[in-house]
Amino acid sequence: MNTNKKIMGLLVALAVLAVPCFCLMGSSYESEAAAGTEVDPILVLPGQTWRYTPTFPADLSPTLTVSANAASQPGEGATYATTSGYAKVTGGTIDVVVPAEATIGNYYVTIKASTTQPTQVTYQNVVFQIQAKITGTGGTAYASESGAQDAFSVSASKSATYTITDYGTLTNGATKVTINSSTGALTVNAVSGDAGTHTIKVKATATDNPTNIVTINVTLVIKSAASFTSTPSAGFIVSTGD
Repeated sequence: MNTNKKIMGLLVALAVLAVPCFCLMGSSYESEAAAGTEVDPILVLPGQTWRYTPTFPADLSPTLTVSANAASQPGEGATYATTSGYAKVTGGTIDVVVPAEATIGNYYVTIKASTTQPTQVTYQNVVFQIQAKITGTGGTAYASESGAQDAFSVSASKSATYTITDYGTLTNGATKVTINSSTGALTVNAVSGDAGTHTIKVKATATDNPTNIVTINVTLVIKSAASFTSTPSAGFIVSTGD
């Protein structure tokens, strides 16, 4: 009985202490909020890699294997290996490498940790949601040195936060061009000397996934303030031929 209690205690410790530390390679973004469950999946994009090194009690060095499935969570009876689907084990680290052509939707990985002396097995489930990459639409915005402008907004394929990252050749652009972070609407306050064509870059970040980002290009055309450059004295009487 005491031996069984000890084994059960170790199984609980394995499950509790295998706490995830999530990292998306290339962005160093930690998925702090994602629990990796059906209701709170880890969000990944095609082309991204999710890396996880589970931890265990100091006196245990489990052997790790994985089982991956696009349809449902692999159970205890699934086939486990060091490589399964998008998942692979290297040493004590699990990488889930999402290919560029990955199907959008949920993806399931189960991690199996096995020990000997005594024999113990515990499992950890991870649910991913493979998302479509955000896309954006820019265009040409028109404004004048007089302060006039035509209404213009950028847009994204999903809910996003917008920020301007580059003002091109526009001098002191940050003081002259602003964007509504929620709607993508541009406001231009051009002044004398700004006339010309400038390329503005806007970053759209998906509100549900800070690694899902697209850069949107806006061509900002600033025209001179409307004014007459001549006086009536330049006019003349047109001869009628009489």
